[in-house]
Amino acid sequence: MTKRLSLLLAICCVLVFHAHSSQAQDLVAFSTSYFAPATLAEPVSGAPELEVDVMRYDFEAWFWQTDLGNDWRILHGLSGQYMDLSYQNDPSPGQLQYADDIGEGLAGGAYRMLIRHQFSSDWIGLAVVSPGFYTDAYNGVDKNSFQVQGGVFAVRMLSGHSDVTFGARYSSQLGRPMLLPMLGYTYKASQWHVMLMLPSNAEWMWQFSETFSAGLAVELDGYNYWLSRSLNEGFNIEYAQMTAGPKVEVALGSYLRLRLSGGMAAGLRMYKVYDRNEDLFSDNELDPSLFVRATLAVPVSALPGQD
Repeated sequence: MTKRLSLLLAICCVLVFHAHSSQAQDLVAFSTSYFAPATLAEPVSGAPELEVDVMRYDFEAWFWQTDLGNDWRILHGLSGQYMDLSYQNDPSPGQLQYADDIGEGLAGGAYRMLIRHQFSSDWIGLAVVSPGFYTDAYNGVDKNSFQVQGGVFAVRMLSGHSDVTFGARYSSQLGRPMLLPMLGYTYKASQWHVMLMLPSNAEWMWQFSETFSAGLAVELDGYNYWLSRSLNEGFNIEYAQMTAGPKVEVALGSYLRLRLSGGMAAGLRMYKVYDRNEDLFSDNELDPSLFVRATLAVPVSALPGQD
């Protein structure tokens, strides 16, 4: 069992398939995030004080490994998210035209397969593919809800404390699926670590004791959902945001970790809606707002033999 889990430590500390750096290091993780009401950067006519707030839930688990021999291994996992957008100070419900649909919830779920090959003691190759469905939560799925994301990465071990990752991935991290170059660096000292994975995230954490760590984190996240009920037609909504602020981690026993973070959600936070013909239907960027996030996780590093 420990031998199998050693794979997770090697890959999860350098690969960020979702934007959250904390989740990328976890065997199992569940998080909930709240984004305070934010006004539209360009108010809707007739609703100048319209605000949007967001509740989001994320789940991730890696649950099985297949050993192919000759230093080839495959890791299998699942991920899911649910996002609820609600509207305040709207004198005419439905002013955004698609508000009633996405206000009921956006949901996504995906299978993940990660292939790893140890080329040498210094080089590791990684390939990941993640087919899934992303749609409005109450209308089921169809072929337009299906997306496939993935990437190819190389990891160079510089020493026992640091490594460099580079590669590319096809992802909806910026809202619309596109090919993104990736560059990462990780350094671990005795009491602190820094982890960069551009353009996804940056994190610096200091370990004050065996049970408490604190630091700063910047993260970029995004999704693309298919809204099949909007105006009896069908639309894609693009969603992306950048968050920055303090982060703490508390050990709850030997394996479980509680992470709390918060701060500012700004930058790329927006909601773009396209119809079937790829014409821009609505473009609503939000002003900066505050956010808080709580995560319960079983990190790979907490498992026996994964120091």
